Amino acid sequence: MIIGVDEKKQMFKISDSSEKTLPFVEKDVIECMPSKVFGNSITLDENSFVRKIDDDSKLPSKTDLRTKITDVKIGEDYCIEAIILKIPERRQVQTKNGESVSLSEMFVEDDSGQIWIKGWRNQARLIDKCSIGEIISVIAVNARSGLEARTELFLTPFSSITKKN
Repeated sequence: MIIGVDEKKQMFKISDSSEKTLPFVEKDVIECMPSKVFGNSITLDENSFVRKIDDDSKLPSKTDLRTKITDVKIGEDYCIEAIILKIPERRQVQTKNGESVSLSEMFVEDDSGQIWIKGWRNQARLIDKCSIGEIISVIAVNARSGLEARTELFLTPFSSITKKN
């Protein structure tokens, strides 16, 4: 799964069933004619066209994509950089249909505010690798209303966490 971005800093989730993006690496700039586009989801298949193009200075860098925690709004995808304030915890939670699933969560802050980051099921493993005091860069988290109607960030299948220190 791939995260892409356009010149307006809008993030796109790209699924590639045909493996046309295998030759490319992070920070490559590509042009594509996908087979399906729905909202911010792009699907590439054997009928899609993908090619690498020269670097485009109009496209934002990872640093340009970062959002301050106080600017996070429900329903959007974000990239943030923060320090972990609370030891990440994992627990098993029972869903409405009786299934037991993993939930990991950590409390983080940047220079503008604090927020919870949570990961369900497979995404819980990303949080499990983190430790208190680490500075992390988190890409492609979704802001949703959590407990007590507070805004929380949830990892998606497209999310990644990179340790900065």
